[in-house]
Amino acid sequence: MTKKLIIDKCKYCSSWFMKKTRTNAYHNGGFFTYIGLIIGTVLLLFWSAMSDEINVIVGITHDEIALTAINYRAEGIIGCLLREYSEKGDIMPVQHEVVYENEGVNTVTYILNRPGNYSNVGDFTVQYRNTVTGQRVSYSVRFSETPGPWPKSIKVERVSRLQ
Repeated sequence: MTKKLIIDKCKYCSSWFMKKTRTNAYHNGGFFTYIGLIIGTVLLLFWSAMSDEINVIVGITHDEIALTAINYRAEGIIGCLLREYSEKGDIMPVQHEVVYENEGVNTVTYILNRPGNYSNVGDFTVQYRNTVTGQRVSYSVRFSETPGPWPKSIKVERVSRLQ
């Protein structure tokens, strides 16, 4: 008697080859499961070993972002101080530290040195401090002014961040 090959159709695949391949893959699925478990375990161990370094990197990044915000704020305050000096610099205190702004956790101080009789170059030293985080930035601004009555025009020659 001859055996007849009965090809029954799978509802997902239309050929006998696809059905047999699908069945073989189903029986060999344990191998891939174990490989997946091994790879997953290795990745989990790697991630747990890296978590301390990642926390440090995230902390440093957060500090740099906060420091960048402080730098932008200090640069804005420098612009305000220069404008204020150009309008009424003759009544601003000179050569000692003056608190310009004190709003809770942030303190801005400056020291002004007006241009002298023989030089038309003056400088500001501006310091911005965050009292909660302890972060601080300092800038030195060198400027020149046009001679004559107030208000004067100011030309900034150099702005440098102090370490």
